Amino acid sequence: MRPSAFVSAADILRKSASLFEQYFPRPLAIAELAGHCHVSPKTLSKVFVGVVGEAPSTTIKRWRLKKLAHSIVRKPEESLIWHGVETGIAFTRLDKRLFREMYCQDVCSFKRACDPVRQQAASLIPWDEHCDTTREIELIIQASGCNQLGPIAANQAGLQIELACK
Repeated sequence: MRPSAFVSAADILRKSASLFEQYFPRPLAIAELAGHCHVSPKTLSKVFVGVVGEAPSTTIKRWRLKKLAHSIVRKPEESLIWHGVETGIAFTRLDKRLFREMYCQDVCSFKRACDPVRQQAASLIPWDEHCDTTREIELIIQASGCNQLGPIAANQAGLQIELACK
């Protein structure tokens, strides 16, 4: 890796969302994501923490949980294990904690609320209908204003931007 003079944080975020969607639901390593964005894993983390407010691994986990919620709403008759396989969720403590944080209820309660036998409307459940990570990244970029900055110089904003030499 060699430092480069210019790279856009917005481009890094867009490429990350694009790769996530392209390879979903398979696991995605941070090093693989950084390589796709032509930056080091450290730089990728700095951009995510600086713009999104959390590490890339947590953001990816949240994207998976949104896909999980979307899957449950679309097919509530399927088991949670089936939904987990479809979305790459292993239902770890972190998965469960983040899901509760995002949807104000645990996964089982969410699934029960989607059950057609219980006659609860999906519109009463807080979730992203489109479940589109690219759209979410664009909203984050707009809200943070990092799109107006244009290319970010490598020595600005405390970010050491490194592009992979190919």
